[in-house]
Amino acid sequence: MTAREWLTGNELRDAAPDLFAFALVAADSLAPLTLDYYADLCSNLAATKPERALATAAGMRAWPDRNLPDVKPGETRGLSSVAGLTTVEDLLAPGSILHRATPEMPTYILLPHWDEESRRWLSAFEAAAVHFWSFHADRQGVDPLKCRSAATMAQALMRYGHKSAVPPAILAATEAVFGKGGAK
Repeated sequence: MTAREWLTGNELRDAAPDLFAFALVAADSLAPLTLDYYADLCSNLAATKPERALATAAGMRAWPDRNLPDVKPGETRGLSSVAGLTTVEDLLAPGSILHRATPEMPTYILLPHWDEESRRWLSAFEAAAVHFWSFHADRQGVDPLKCRSAATMAQALMRYGHKSAVPPAILAATEAVFGKGGAK
């Protein structure tokens, strides 16, 4: 999928605005590796469909201008967002990573999914993929605040799924460190 398809399609627009979301864009050299890992995790369950993730990863590899996000604190390279717990609402807002990406840039959004049978948010694979990105970004020298922010997002995805489920004290402490939102 492309940035334009995410912005104009219904998947994000129909999602709860406070649902946690992690955007992977082709300008980020770690994005296709993260999607490969995510697709591999998803392939272990018959109910999931890793094809879209794999197709997006292939499109990302073909993208001509890729690099590591924010290699040094304060430096902005690529289209990575600032630190924070990013929600669907943040991604749809003007100035977000989706709006800054070129319309045809391959993009994938990791979102938790509601499971009717268990009546809960399922996000273990998405959380694992964000953690994978965070670990490898840290190893590549990406801004430590961004890496910690992604690791926090992985924990938030795993435990809560959406912002309104986060206990207020935990949310306040997280926002004190990273700021509110994350896609600005």
